[in-house]
Amino acid sequence: MERSRRAILEAGIGTVSIAALAGCTGSGSDTEGDGTDEAAETDDDSTPTGDEGETEREETDDDGTESESDPTAANGVELLAEASVDHIHACSHAKFDDREPLEAAETSDAAPTVGRTHVIWAVEYDDEYGQVVFDASGYPGSIVFYTADGSAYAVVGTELEREPVDDDTCEYLDRYVEVAPEDGRIELVLTDDPGLETDEWDDEDRDESGSSEGEGEYETYTVGEIDVPLAPTTDVADWYENDNDLIIVDARSRTAYDQLHIDGAVSSPAPDGRSTDDPLADVATDTRIVTYCPCPYVLAGQRAASLIEDGYTEVYALKEGVQEWIDRDYPIDGTAGN
Repeated sequence: MERSRRAILEAGIGTVSIAALAGCTGSGSDTEGDGTDEAAETDDDSTPTGDEGETEREETDDDGTESESDPTAANGVELLAEASVDHIHACSHAKFDDREPLEAAETSDAAPTVGRTHVIWAVEYDDEYGQVVFDASGYPGSIVFYTADGSAYAVVGTELEREPVDDDTCEYLDRYVEVAPEDGRIELVLTDDPGLETDEWDDEDRDESGSSEGEGEYETYTVGEIDVPLAPTTDVADWYENDNDLIIVDARSRTAYDQLHIDGAVSSPAPDGRSTDDPLADVATDTRIVTYCPCPYVLAGQRAASLIEDGYTEVYALKEGVQEWIDRDYPIDGTAGN
Protein backbone atom coordinates (compact mmCIF):
# COMPACT_ATOMS: atom_id res chain seq x y z
CA MET A 1 0.00 0.00 0.00
CA GLU A 2 1.22 3.52 -0.76
CA ARG A 3 -0.07 4.98 2.53
CA SER A 4 1.15 3.65 5.86
CA ARG A 5 -1.24 1.42 7.77
CA ARG A 6 -1.13 3.87 10.69
CA ALA A 7 -2.33 6.72 8.44
CA ILE A 8 -5.11 4.58 7.05
CA LEU A 9 -6.27 3.50 10.49
CA GLU A 10 -6.33 7.07 11.73
CA ALA A 11 -8.28 8.20 8.67
CA GLY A 12 -10.88 5.46 9.25
CA ILE A 13 -14.01 5.00 7.19
CA GLY A 14 -17.73 5.18 7.82
CA THR A 15 -19.43 2.06 9.09
CA VAL A 16 -20.72 -0.24 6.38
CA SER A 17 -23.37 -2.84 7.17
CA ILE A 18 -22.89 -6.55 6.63
CA ALA A 19 -25.54 -5.97 3.96
CA ALA A 20 -22.65 -5.15 1.65
CA LEU A 21 -20.89 -8.44 2.33
CA ALA A 22 -21.23 -11.65 0.47
CA GLY A 23 -20.34 -14.35 2.83
CA CYS A 24 -19.24 -18.11 3.31
CA THR A 25 -19.74 -22.00 0.52
CA GLY A 26 -19.72 -24.17 -2.58
CA SER A 27 -21.70 -25.98 -5.21
CA GLY A 28 -23.74 -29.13 -4.88
CA SER A 29 -26.20 -31.39 -6.66
CA ASP A 30 -29.90 -30.65 -6.99
CA THR A 31 -31.83 -32.70 -4.47
CA GLU A 32 -35.04 -30.81 -3.92
CA GLY A 33 -37.60 -28.65 -5.70
CA ASP A 34 -37.46 -26.57 -8.87
CA GLY A 35 -37.66 -23.16 -7.20
CA THR A 36 -40.57 -21.93 -9.32
CA ASP A 37 -42.96 -19.18 -8.33
CA GLU A 38 -45.85 -21.52 -9.11
CA ALA A 39 -44.71 -23.91 -6.40
CA ALA A 40 -44.39 -21.06 -3.94
CA GLU A 41 -47.89 -19.79 -4.71
CA THR A 42 -49.39 -23.25 -4.25
CA ASP A 43 -47.71 -23.63 -0.89
CA ASP A 44 -48.94 -20.19 0.17
CA ASP A 45 -52.56 -21.21 -0.49
CA SER A 46 -52.27 -24.32 1.65
CA THR A 47 -50.32 -22.87 4.57
CA PRO A 48 -52.41 -22.14 7.68
CA THR A 49 -51.84 -18.74 9.26
CA GLY A 50 -52.96 -17.08 12.46
CA ASP A 51 -56.08 -18.24 14.32
CA GLU A 52 -57.45 -19.99 11.22
CA GLY A 53 -54.38 -22.25 11.05
CA GLU A 54 -54.58 -23.03 14.76
CA THR A 55 -58.25 -24.01 14.51
CA GLU A 56 -57.55 -26.20 11.52
CA ARG A 57 -54.80 -28.07 13.38
CA GLU A 58 -56.92 -28.55 16.47
CA GLU A 59 -59.77 -30.05 14.42
CA THR A 60 -57.59 -32.55 12.55
CA ASP A 61 -55.66 -34.06 15.47
CA ASP A 62 -56.30 -37.81 15.65
CA ASP A 63 -57.00 -37.85 19.38
CA GLY A 64 -59.20 -34.78 19.31
CA THR A 65 -56.95 -32.81 21.64
CA GLU A 66 -55.36 -29.46 21.00
CA SER A 67 -51.69 -29.71 20.07
CA GLU A 68 -48.93 -27.93 18.24
CA SER A 69 -45.81 -29.25 16.55
CA ASP A 70 -42.67 -28.87 18.60
CA PRO A 71 -40.52 -26.28 16.80
CA THR A 72 -37.46 -27.17 18.88
CA ALA A 73 -37.48 -30.92 18.20
CA ALA A 74 -34.99 -30.85 15.30
CA ASN A 75 -31.22 -30.89 15.85
CA GLY A 76 -28.92 -28.36 14.24
CA VAL A 77 -30.17 -25.19 12.60
CA GLU A 78 -33.73 -24.69 11.37
CA LEU A 79 -33.86 -22.92 8.00
CA LEU A 80 -36.83 -21.35 6.21
CA ALA A 81 -36.60 -19.59 2.83
CA GLU A 82 -39.10 -16.90 1.82
CA ALA A 83 -39.39 -14.50 -1.10
CA SER A 84 -39.84 -11.46 1.16
CA VAL A 85 -39.47 -10.29 4.76
CA ASP A 86 -42.73 -11.24 6.49
CA HIS A 87 -42.25 -12.27 10.12
CA ILE A 88 -45.90 -13.20 10.72
CA HIS A 89 -46.08 -15.49 7.70
CA ALA A 90 -42.69 -17.03 8.50
CA CYS A 91 -43.74 -17.55 12.10
CA SER A 92 -46.80 -19.53 11.00
CA HIS A 93 -44.48 -21.97 9.22
CA ALA A 94 -42.18 -22.16 12.24
CA LYS A 95 -45.09 -22.76 14.60
CA PHE A 96 -47.20 -25.24 12.65
CA ASP A 97 -45.16 -26.94 9.91
CA ASP A 98 -43.40 -30.27 10.16
CA ARG A 99 -39.65 -30.05 9.66
CA GLU A 100 -38.09 -31.62 6.59
CA PRO A 101 -34.72 -33.22 7.35
CA LEU A 102 -31.76 -31.92 5.38
CA GLU A 103 -28.20 -33.14 5.79
CA ALA A 104 -25.75 -30.33 5.10
CA ALA A 105 -22.20 -30.98 3.94
CA GLU A 106 -18.82 -30.01 5.27
CA THR A 107 -17.43 -29.31 1.80
CA SER A 108 -18.81 -27.22 -1.03
CA ASP A 109 -18.66 -30.07 -3.54
CA ALA A 110 -20.98 -32.21 -1.41
CA ALA A 111 -23.44 -29.46 -0.42
CA PRO A 112 -27.11 -30.31 -1.12
CA THR A 113 -29.16 -27.99 -3.33
CA VAL A 114 -32.69 -26.94 -2.39
CA GLY A 115 -35.00 -24.56 -4.21
CA ARG A 116 -38.31 -24.14 -2.39
CA THR A 117 -39.67 -21.35 -0.27
CA HIS A 118 -42.28 -21.96 2.49
CA VAL A 119 -40.44 -25.10 3.63
CA ILE A 120 -38.72 -25.29 7.00
CA TRP A 121 -35.74 -27.60 7.08
CA ALA A 122 -34.15 -29.24 10.09
CA VAL A 123 -30.56 -28.94 8.91
CA GLU A 124 -28.09 -31.35 10.45
CA TYR A 125 -24.33 -31.43 10.10
CA ASP A 126 -21.49 -33.42 11.66
CA ASP A 127 -19.03 -30.61 12.35
CA GLU A 128 -19.50 -27.06 13.67
CA TYR A 129 -21.10 -25.89 10.44
CA GLY A 130 -22.86 -27.16 7.35
CA GLN A 131 -23.08 -25.96 3.77
CA VAL A 132 -26.27 -25.72 1.70
CA VAL A 133 -26.99 -24.31 -1.77
CA PHE A 134 -30.26 -22.55 -2.66
CA ASP A 135 -31.31 -22.55 -6.32
CA ALA A 136 -32.88 -19.09 -6.76
CA SER A 137 -33.16 -19.24 -10.55
CA GLY A 138 -36.97 -19.48 -10.39
CA TYR A 139 -37.37 -16.34 -8.27
CA PRO A 140 -37.29 -12.76 -9.55
CA GLY A 141 -35.55 -11.12 -6.58
CA SER A 142 -33.82 -11.66 -3.28
CA ILE A 143 -34.44 -14.57 -0.90
CA VAL A 144 -34.98 -14.20 2.85
CA PHE A 145 -33.62 -16.96 5.09
CA TYR A 146 -35.11 -17.26 8.57
CA THR A 147 -33.24 -19.37 11.12
CA ALA A 148 -33.74 -20.80 14.59
CA ASP A 149 -31.00 -22.17 16.85
CA GLY A 150 -28.29 -20.72 14.61
CA SER A 151 -27.38 -18.43 11.74
CA ALA A 152 -27.02 -18.51 7.94
CA TYR A 153 -24.25 -16.70 6.08
CA ALA A 154 -24.01 -16.20 2.32
CA VAL A 155 -20.84 -17.17 0.52
CA VAL A 156 -22.20 -16.72 -2.97
CA GLY A 157 -24.79 -13.96 -3.12
CA THR A 158 -24.88 -10.52 -1.51
CA GLU A 159 -26.32 -10.00 1.96
CA LEU A 160 -28.76 -7.09 1.84
CA GLU A 161 -30.05 -7.13 5.41
CA ARG A 162 -29.49 -9.07 8.62
CA GLU A 163 -31.63 -8.58 11.73
CA PRO A 164 -32.86 -10.52 14.77
CA VAL A 165 -36.52 -11.52 15.09
CA ASP A 166 -37.85 -10.32 18.45
CA ASP A 167 -39.53 -12.87 20.70
CA ASP A 168 -42.54 -10.54 20.89
CA THR A 169 -42.93 -10.96 17.13
CA CYS A 170 -42.13 -14.68 16.90
CA GLU A 171 -40.67 -16.86 19.63
CA TYR A 172 -39.98 -19.67 17.15
CA LEU A 173 -37.46 -17.78 14.97
CA ASP A 174 -34.21 -16.09 15.99
CA ARG A 175 -33.01 -14.04 13.02
CA TYR A 176 -33.18 -13.54 9.28
CA VAL A 177 -30.86 -12.57 6.45
CA GLU A 178 -31.92 -11.29 3.02
CA VAL A 179 -29.64 -12.34 0.17
CA ALA A 180 -29.50 -11.28 -3.48
CA PRO A 181 -28.58 -14.30 -5.66
CA GLU A 182 -25.53 -14.43 -7.88
CA ASP A 183 -26.42 -15.93 -11.26
CA GLY A 184 -29.53 -17.51 -9.72
CA ARG A 185 -27.58 -19.15 -6.92
CA ILE A 186 -27.08 -18.63 -3.20
CA GLU A 187 -24.55 -20.62 -1.20
CA LEU A 188 -24.92 -20.70 2.58
CA VAL A 189 -22.94 -21.73 5.62
CA LEU A 190 -25.12 -22.67 8.59
CA THR A 191 -23.77 -22.65 12.12
CA ASP A 192 -25.19 -22.63 15.62
CA ASP A 193 -22.84 -19.75 16.49
CA PRO A 194 -24.83 -16.47 16.68
CA GLY A 195 -21.82 -14.93 14.98
CA LEU A 196 -22.14 -11.36 13.78
CA GLU A 197 -24.84 -10.20 16.16
CA THR A 198 -22.32 -8.33 18.27
CA ASP A 199 -24.87 -7.09 20.80
CA GLU A 200 -24.83 -10.64 22.20
CA TRP A 201 -21.16 -10.44 23.15
CA ASP A 202 -19.91 -9.61 26.64
CA ASP A 203 -18.48 -6.14 27.18
CA GLU A 204 -15.08 -7.51 28.15
CA ASP A 205 -14.82 -9.14 24.71
CA ARG A 206 -15.10 -5.68 23.12
CA ASP A 207 -12.34 -3.88 25.04
CA GLU A 208 -11.35 -0.92 22.86
CA SER A 209 -7.79 -0.89 24.18
CA GLY A 210 -6.99 -4.45 23.11
CA SER A 211 -7.47 -8.06 24.09
CA SER A 212 -6.68 -9.56 27.46
CA GLU A 213 -5.56 -12.68 25.63
CA GLY A 214 -1.89 -12.94 24.78
CA GLU A 215 -0.42 -14.57 21.69
CA GLY A 216 -0.25 -18.31 22.23
CA GLU A 217 -3.24 -18.15 24.56
CA TYR A 218 -5.96 -17.65 21.97
CA GLU A 219 -9.01 -19.83 21.70
CA THR A 220 -8.80 -22.26 18.82
CA TYR A 221 -11.14 -23.55 16.12
CA THR A 222 -10.49 -27.13 15.05
CA VAL A 223 -10.63 -28.03 11.36
CA GLY A 224 -10.04 -31.73 10.93
CA GLU A 225 -7.11 -32.32 13.28
CA ILE A 226 -5.69 -28.78 13.00
CA ASP A 227 -6.25 -26.17 15.71
CA VAL A 228 -6.53 -22.66 14.27
CA PRO A 229 -5.86 -19.78 16.73
CA LEU A 230 -8.62 -17.15 16.80
CA ALA A 231 -7.14 -13.65 17.04
CA PRO A 232 -9.41 -10.89 18.42
CA THR A 233 -10.13 -7.91 16.19
CA THR A 234 -8.28 -5.48 18.45
CA ASP A 235 -5.10 -7.54 18.29
CA VAL A 236 -5.33 -7.83 14.52
CA ALA A 237 -5.85 -4.07 14.26
CA ASP A 238 -2.66 -3.56 16.27
CA TRP A 239 -0.74 -5.86 13.94
CA TYR A 240 -2.31 -4.10 10.96
CA GLU A 241 -1.00 -0.79 12.25
CA ASN A 242 2.47 -1.88 13.33
CA ASP A 243 3.49 -4.97 11.34
CA ASN A 244 4.17 -4.04 7.73
CA ASP A 245 4.78 -7.68 6.85
CA LEU A 246 1.32 -8.77 8.02
CA ILE A 247 -0.82 -10.40 5.33
CA ILE A 248 -4.60 -10.34 5.73
CA VAL A 249 -6.44 -12.95 3.68
CA ASP A 250 -10.06 -12.78 2.54
CA ALA A 251 -11.24 -16.41 2.53
CA ARG A 252 -14.51 -15.76 0.67
CA SER A 253 -15.15 -15.91 -3.07
CA ARG A 254 -13.44 -13.43 -5.40
CA THR A 255 -16.82 -11.85 -6.12
CA ALA A 256 -17.39 -11.19 -2.43
CA TYR A 257 -13.86 -9.83 -2.10
CA ASP A 258 -14.36 -7.39 -4.97
CA GLN A 259 -17.53 -6.06 -3.35
CA LEU A 260 -16.01 -5.41 0.07
CA HIS A 261 -12.82 -6.37 1.88
CA ILE A 262 -10.39 -5.19 4.53
CA ASP A 263 -8.16 -2.57 2.94
CA GLY A 264 -4.93 -4.20 1.82
CA ALA A 265 -6.24 -7.77 2.12
CA VAL A 266 -5.56 -10.34 -0.58
CA SER A 267 -8.07 -12.79 -2.03
CA SER A 268 -7.27 -16.45 -1.38
CA PRO A 269 -10.56 -18.36 -1.11
CA ALA A 270 -11.13 -21.30 1.22
CA PRO A 271 -10.21 -24.02 1.51
CA ASP A 272 -6.96 -24.06 -0.50
CA GLY A 273 -6.67 -20.71 -2.25
CA ARG A 274 -6.60 -20.16 -6.00
CA SER A 275 -5.53 -23.04 -8.20
CA THR A 276 -3.16 -20.68 -10.06
CA ASP A 277 -1.48 -17.41 -9.10
CA ASP A 278 -2.49 -17.57 -5.45
CA PRO A 279 -1.05 -14.50 -3.65
CA LEU A 280 0.30 -16.68 -0.82
CA ALA A 281 2.18 -19.12 -3.03
CA ASP A 282 5.57 -17.41 -2.61
CA VAL A 283 5.12 -15.99 0.89
CA ALA A 284 7.67 -17.00 3.54
CA THR A 285 6.26 -19.61 5.90
CA ASP A 286 7.09 -17.54 8.99
CA THR A 287 4.99 -14.55 7.81
CA ARG A 288 2.16 -13.56 10.12
CA ILE A 289 -1.12 -14.25 8.29
CA VAL A 290 -4.69 -13.52 9.39
CA THR A 291 -7.63 -15.01 7.50
CA TYR A 292 -11.19 -13.70 7.73
CA CYS A 293 -14.78 -14.25 6.60
CA PRO A 294 -18.16 -13.09 7.99
CA CYS A 295 -19.42 -16.32 9.49
CA PRO A 296 -17.48 -15.51 11.75
CA TYR A 297 -14.55 -17.88 11.09
CA VAL A 298 -15.82 -20.97 9.26
CA LEU A 299 -14.24 -20.20 5.89
CA ALA A 300 -11.38 -18.34 7.57
CA GLY A 301 -10.72 -21.44 9.65
CA GLN A 302 -10.65 -23.66 6.57
CA ARG A 303 -8.16 -21.43 4.78
CA ALA A 304 -6.01 -21.02 7.89
CA ALA A 305 -5.95 -24.79 8.49
CA SER A 306 -4.82 -25.36 4.92
CA LEU A 307 -1.98 -22.87 5.38
CA ILE A 308 -0.91 -24.46 8.66
CA GLU A 309 -0.93 -27.86 6.98
CA ASP A 310 1.30 -26.41 4.25
CA GLY A 311 3.89 -25.40 6.84
CA TYR A 312 3.01 -21.79 7.68
CA THR A 313 3.84 -21.21 11.33
CA GLU A 314 2.03 -18.00 12.32
CA VAL A 315 -1.51 -18.21 11.01
CA TYR A 316 -4.68 -16.93 12.70
CA ALA A 317 -8.36 -16.54 11.88
CA LEU A 318 -10.16 -13.31 12.79
CA LYS A 319 -12.17 -14.33 15.84
CA GLU A 320 -15.24 -12.09 15.54
CA GLY A 321 -15.44 -12.06 11.74
CA VAL A 322 -15.09 -9.11 9.41
CA GLN A 323 -18.26 -7.35 10.59
CA GLU A 324 -16.61 -6.38 13.90
CA TRP A 325 -13.78 -4.83 11.87
CA ILE A 326 -16.36 -2.82 9.94
CA ASP A 327 -18.29 -1.86 13.08
CA ARG A 328 -15.12 -0.36 14.55
CA ASP A 329 -14.67 1.83 11.44
CA TYR A 330 -11.40 0.14 10.51
CA PRO A 331 -10.29 0.51 6.88
CA ILE A 332 -12.21 -1.29 4.14
CA ASP A 333 -12.18 -1.19 0.36
CA GLY A 334 -14.21 -2.53 -2.56
CA THR A 335 -17.04 -1.50 -4.84
CA ALA A 336 -19.65 -1.56 -2.05
CA GLY A 337 -17.52 0.61 0.23
CA ASN A 338 -16.87 3.41 -2.25
